[in-house]
Amino acid sequence: MILDLYLPLLQGVLLSLVVVVITALGLLFRSWINAPRGPPQTLADPSVPHHLRLVDKEVVNKHVKRLRFALPSPDHILGVPLGQFVELTADIGQRRTSISRFPISSPRTKGYVDFLFKLHEEGEGKEEGEDAARYIASLRDDEVVQVTGPHGSLTYFGKGKVNLQSDNDESEDREESFKWLAVIAADTGIDAVLPFIGRVLGEEHAFHCSLLYINQTEDDILMRSDLEDLVASHPDHFTLQLHLDKAPDGWEHGEGEITPDVIRDWLPQPFTETFLLVNMPSGPVRETCLSAVAGTDFPKARLHVLPE
Repeated sequence: MILDLYLPLLQGVLLSLVVVVITALGLLFRSWINAPRGPPQTLADPSVPHHLRLVDKEVVNKHVKRLRFALPSPDHILGVPLGQFVELTADIGQRRTSISRFPISSPRTKGYVDFLFKLHEEGEGKEEGEDAARYIASLRDDEVVQVTGPHGSLTYFGKGKVNLQSDNDESEDREESFKWLAVIAADTGIDAVLPFIGRVLGEEHAFHCSLLYINQTEDDILMRSDLEDLVASHPDHFTLQLHLDKAPDGWEHGEGEITPDVIRDWLPQPFTETFLLVNMPSGPVRETCLSAVAGTDFPKARLHVLPE
């Protein structure tokens, strides 16, 4: 009779214990599912600014500097997908100004991020953001810059697949696949596309890359050793064409004006398996190049122009 008296109570206690255990296991499982995978990301939230500390500066040529900023820890990555960029903000006197930059270091790089800065000579035409670029490039070691992002409508997912985010709220994002990545860059426009090319060539799939890199003179070619290393390590999958306005004697690459015929002859075939990525600073070269691309029969749906 005593057992009969306490049996309902024991059943209630056991049921409560089962509920508690199931609830706890559910919370643990949910926590495991939502736990971040991989290294911590610095720019996990585009709305949250971060202050990064300058740790190294390299003069690339008389106009260009490479700046390296430390991430919050040696294990952090920046958290910017290939094809996207960040905003660097500087307070100059009473005025706040920003400039967009693509990292030239890989998205997988831990502990730091690298950017390129090109500064014009006094008296030359200033580009938008020139004051911010000059200020940031003049920072000393351990000084900081504010960084926000990532921003941009292009994301590379790997395995030859790119996602293009629509600027129109009424249009859906779309995905394009490629077997051949064609890239046209000029001057400091190499910053965004070099990590992109390196990632594509480093994948196990047999993708191909072709780069048409446009500059005024041979001395203006940036990251040349990196590009030639990629040619040497991927001779069957990477084609490099260096195009100059004015080439030295014996130059074996391209020279002269960029025309639709130059672009058409260079573009890999068939177009249906090629994705064309264009990146270059604002100015006459950009306008001429985009006009030349428009003069070809390359499908617009497989063309993406990165922001200036």
